[in-house]
Amino acid sequence: MNEKISKIIIDWGLEHGIAVIGVVVVALVVHLIGKMAIAKSVRTVIKAEGDSCVSKEAEKKREDTLIRTLHWTWDIFIFVVGFIKVLSAAGIDAAPFLATAGVAGVAIAFGGQYLIKDLISGLFMILENQYRVGDVVNIAGIGGIVEDITLRKTILRDLDQNVHHIPHGSVTTVTNMTR
Repeated sequence: MNEKISKIIIDWGLEHGIAVIGVVVVALVVHLIGKMAIAKSVRTVIKAEGDSCVSKEAEKKREDTLIRTLHWTWDIFIFVVGFIKVLSAAGIDAAPFLATAGVAGVAIAFGGQYLIKDLISGLFMILENQYRVGDVVNIAGIGGIVEDITLRKTILRDLDQNVHHIPHGSVTTVTNMTR
């Protein structure tokens, strides 16, 4: 009985194991190359835009936020594609996994629609460079100095030293009084 199991494992390893290892290696290489390309591209674009009114620190924060966001997206993309390719290389039908992922994706999208709205709005605010850390702005009727910008929210400090956390999904109008 043990010989039969050993033969099955060896046959599977020779037929599928090498392909699975190849897919994993290729996915890791593509992942690393993609991350380096993302970082280099973002830094090149930000430097090409070059705004002399902006501190190097604010420019660096914008770069880091964009890079972090794009890296996160790239990680998910490579994982999903790599997982499907590994299943295929292992001789497993990936269709049931894709169908389950589709249903789960719809459920998560409905449950997290406000979070997704905040993230997408935040990405566009950062890409469009509407305001930066240190700018004096009026957002959603609250005026103050921008202390931090994340992908999900902006943190403002008003004249009374109160700190306001404003989710990007709720922002309809931004007035930048620094520019």
